[in-house]
Amino acid sequence: MSAVPPGRALRRPASLVPVDLYDAAGVTRVELPEEPAGLKEKLRRLTAEPGGLDSHDACLGLWLWERWQPALEPIGYTRDQFVDEVVRTRREQLLWIRGERQWDHFVTGLAGRVLRRAPAGAATSLGQDGGGASPG
Repeated sequence: MSAVPPGRALRRPASLVPVDLYDAAGVTRVELPEEPAGLKEKLRRLTAEPGGLDSHDACLGLWLWERWQPALEPIGYTRDQFVDEVVRTRREQLLWIRGERQWDHFVTGLAGRVLRRAPAGAATSLGQDGGGASPG
């Protein structure tokens, strides 16, 4: 990760761009949703309670499944498999919930994780804006 020179701010994209998942059958587009501020606040309150996030760790996965289901089912994901992948990102979720990681970084990383762990023989590379770049 490169350091930002003193006095220079990191540039944030104006809006999130779609991520394309490429598989043998073609392209599956995953739209990166805007940050769910209300859900984030609810999860932030839960992290203050003992075991609070443990009892609600599937919330974000279910929220994203509603948006990504049409793209993920054709590459072999079930709702439970996807939610399990999201739950496994608990550390990254906590960084986002606490404001230590930006939503676009979190959700883009999650899309990459989902791609890498897709059920057998599904997606093979990840690109943005139709670029088709393969991970190295």
